[in-house]
Formats: sequence, structure tokens, C-alpha cells
Amino acid sequence: MPFLNFDLDYFDHRKTRRLIGLLGRGAAELPIRIWCYCGKHHAESGSLASYSAQEIESIAGWWGKENEMMEAMEKVEFLQKTENGWKVKNWKEINGHLAAFKKRAMK
Repeated sequence: MPFLNFDLDYFDHRKTRRLIGLLGRGAAELPIRIWCYCGKHHAESGSLASYSAQEIESIAGWWGKENEMMEAMEKVEFLQKTENGWKVKNWKEINGHLAAFKKRAMK
């Protein structure tokens, strides 16, 4: 069964605390939802290049103003804007094992 590498101090991490400060209670689950989605559909890269900001906010279950979540996620560095769209910052270093699991399962 695939799994995400999840820091045990995630809820007290400075990025998570900042995200909650910017978006309010419940914001800590937003990156987790995006990570799970990427793990299922974009395990190799964590790239969401072909997705609009609104699609990513929908994936995360964002409930607030349009683009507010994306701005906050970029500001605290959970997401990174690229020339083609968006990607999860440091995906390969943290969850690169998912692509290896996927390849192994295909064999």
C-alpha cells in the first residue's frame, strides 16, 4: 500500500502554522489533500502543471475566496509556481518513493 512521508511535527511546523494564520482553522488539511492527490495521479513529479488554480483549490477542498489558498500555499512554500503551472515543492525529495512503488507494482 502506498503511503506519504509525513513529518510528525507537521501540525507545529512553521509552514503549517503560517498557513493556518493566513487561511484560518482547517487549513492544515489542504496540503495533505493535495499531496494525496499527487501521490495517486502524479507520483513521479508532484507536478500540477496542467491544472488551473481553481482546479487545485477544488482538489484541496478549499472553501474560501478564489485564489486565496493558492497565494497562501505559494507564500508558505507548500506549492511552487512554475512556467507551466504549479507543483508541490520538494515532492521528489520527500515522496519520490511513490514513483518507485508504482514502477514496482507495474512489473
